[in-house]
Amino acid sequence: MATRSLADLDLFDNGAPWELFAELRENEPVNWNDETDGGHGFWSVMKYHDIVKVLRNPDTFTSNHFTNLEELDADQEEARRSLLDSDGVRHRALRRLLQNEFTPNNVAKYETFLRGLTATTLDSAFAKGEFDFLGDVAADFPIRVLARLLDIPDTDIESIIRWGNAMIGSSDPELTQ
Repeated sequence: MATRSLADLDLFDNGAPWELFAELRENEPVNWNDETDGGHGFWSVMKYHDIVKVLRNPDTFTSNHFTNLEELDADQEEARRSLLDSDGVRHRALRRLLQNEFTPNNVAKYETFLRGLTATTLDSAFAKGEFDFLGDVAADFPIRVLARLLDIPDTDIESIIRWGNAMIGSSDPELTQ
């Protein structure tokens, strides 16, 4: 039986706690995680088939109460609400706004851009010799893709990334300087 809560961020100091994940999948595939800092706690679902059941049952399992571990007041939640934090009518409306951009023909139009962005991003990271994948590759990559989809000029992307970090990481002092 797992005794550590996935809310304990120290578990992730040296990367993902794969042994704990395996133990949870084996012994507690659906488990409750208490938070010691006054947070509400959360359920974690560790097996694929259980995750699929959750995703297909929005009447029982909702994203409307925010999908982030960070505790936010109602105003912050509403300001940061996205497609990920919406169910039902709102989710469908937001998805409808974006779905035409993700048809096979439209996605194919971005192939050259995506290959170039991937090469440039990885070349910059590899040039360092040793790098932090999250910080040097994964953090900014999706923002750069969205900026391209939204026709945001390259000169504004760094500001968009900075503002996004300040908004999403509003309780992280490193991101809200």
